[in-house]
Amino acid sequence: MNRARPAALQCRRRNSGLGLPVALLLGTLGLAARTPAAEPAATPTASGPGSLLEDGLVRIRAGQFRMGSPGSESGRNEDEGPAHSVKLRAFALARYPVTRAEYAQFVMATGHASSSDCLVWNNERFESAAGADWRNPGFSQTDQEPVVCVSWNDARAYTEWLSGRGGAHYRLASEAEYEYAARGGTSDARFWAAGDQNACAYADVADSTAQHLVPGGDRWTVHPCDDGHAYTAPVGSYKPNPFGLYDMLGNVWEWVEDCYHPSYDEAPADGSAWTEQHCSQHVLRGGSWAGYPAAVRSALRLWFGPDVRLNVMGFRVARSLP
Repeated sequence: MNRARPAALQCRRRNSGLGLPVALLLGTLGLAARTPAAEPAATPTASGPGSLLEDGLVRIRAGQFRMGSPGSESGRNEDEGPAHSVKLRAFALARYPVTRAEYAQFVMATGHASSSDCLVWNNERFESAAGADWRNPGFSQTDQEPVVCVSWNDARAYTEWLSGRGGAHYRLASEAEYEYAARGGTSDARFWAAGDQNACAYADVADSTAQHLVPGGDRWTVHPCDDGHAYTAPVGSYKPNPFGLYDMLGNVWEWVEDCYHPSYDEAPADGSAWTEQHCSQHVLRGGSWAGYPAAVRSALRLWFGPDVRLNVMGFRVARSLP
């Protein structure tokens, strides 16, 4: 795939780290389907909803899956391969992304402040907007919607604060944990595996509502359905995946722990985060409310610098289990 950004999707930059495929965020870029030789399908070894733990996280059973996408998957990008087997220990993952109300508690308790502007959709592109932050992301939100305009650094600060409150050590999920959990024991491009027209029952995505209500959305490529929300939706508004997790695809892109690597060559096979001492880009997963069909897939990856904020970015918490 040509990673060059069309002019309509250029970010106006006040901070570094944005020389990235912003075109993946929106449907104004048409993606041609690729049909190289198919790779073996995944055979996950865990299925069924996980048990709800005392802190509200879901226990995700240990299992093995094939991470990445097969060469035959429509919309596939080169950094989704090579597909490889990963065996994970059990871990815990939040049912929902962190909400505005939860993030507000963190900010009130710590005084945490944003150190860079939030990039918001301005009818043609993402660009910095005066005063835009998690409180004012460029559209109206309720407290039960996922917080947006948060950077990787913000997300890490939240997990450190949360860890200090109750004794448990909270963290961001690894990229492998996120994809394993998003798939929910399935091996198709999306856990619902029923076509783009059925996405709106399971995910907040670019749809007919966004096409009519988001400025500039009439130029987007959208799912042929209506999920009822133009921007973010209250967490848990749609059907969960087979592991009992909500919003793993759609609603907001979610930060994970890993540094970005353009290939899975030499990636960890045990589900741990792939990190480095000096990491200039971190990975997000899951797609968002602006996600066109090819950009809402379990294997899709996005990456930005650790202090970048957009109004399609959020996160959820994880923790290791004994």
